[in-house]
Amino acid sequence: MALLLCGCRQLLSLDDIPVDGSLQHHVDAMQMVDVITPLPDDRDADGVADEVDNCPDKPNPNQGNEDADKFGDVCDPCPIDMNDTPNDPDGDGVADICDPHPNAAGDKIAVFEGFKSGVPSTWQSIGTVTNGTGDVTLVQVANNHSAVVPPIGPLGNGTISASIIVDSVDPNGSSSSITMPYNATTDDGIFCELDEDPAGNPKRFLGIYDTHANNGMGVGISSNNFTWSNGVVNKLVFTRNGSNYSCSVTPAGGGTRTTNGSSNNGGNLGAAQAAVAMYNSGAHLQWMMVVTSP
Repeated sequence: MALLLCGCRQLLSLDDIPVDGSLQHHVDAMQMVDVITPLPDDRDADGVADEVDNCPDKPNPNQGNEDADKFGDVCDPCPIDMNDTPNDPDGDGVADICDPHPNAAGDKIAVFEGFKSGVPSTWQSIGTVTNGTGDVTLVQVANNHSAVVPPIGPLGNGTISASIIVDSVDPNGSSSSITMPYNATTDDGIFCELDEDPAGNPKRFLGIYDTHANNGMGVGISSNNFTWSNGVVNKLVFTRNGSNYSCSVTPAGGGTRTTNGSSNNGGNLGAAQAAVAMYNSGAHLQWMMVVTSP
């Protein structure tokens, strides 16, 4: 623009013609605007420029990144495994560490939440749930429960997993659980639980519990003796394949425990959602993931 203005004045011999102060001011201003700086590229329109966006093709304005690798949570093929070159042998978009069937295509991450900004507004919170920094607290509710339920369902086969730190329990009995399928309206489902039973031996164990069985009275399907501890990070994983269920826990430091069982009630739970739920217990929930399977 500045070159054009200067050239025009020279060609038209206007350099020697006086101009008033107002006109000169506008000419000077125009001469200063030589380059218009373009706006930064933002393909997903999330307000974060592509060059610094950890998921440039999927909106994620909070830039959540649970495992701190190069992928943001919403585009990470395994958001709980810090790996910039994840392995996905079946090519279904779920890296093998997160894939219940790493050599058979068809699995899909239906939801992952690291709670960087607390519980999303689209989720259902039951009882007392408070947001922290990178986690949420499910507060112990006497004779009741607290839970978080993502807006997905109905669910068939799949895996729900979560990182949970149990903070408090009722010595008269409690459970800290992940569940799928689950009906939030009736508080009914099949659960993978860290249980405390004051009459049990041992008092603490890992179990699968079906609240829909025994005419709604509930029944324990299976258990594994595991004396879990408060204040310890535990990764819970619960997989459903038809009427077969597998529940496992891995505490910080390793040493996975597993219990397996079966129930025909999975198809009788209506909404068939997924949830993390505390019964007479309180806990910190660090992240939650649901992977659906064929």
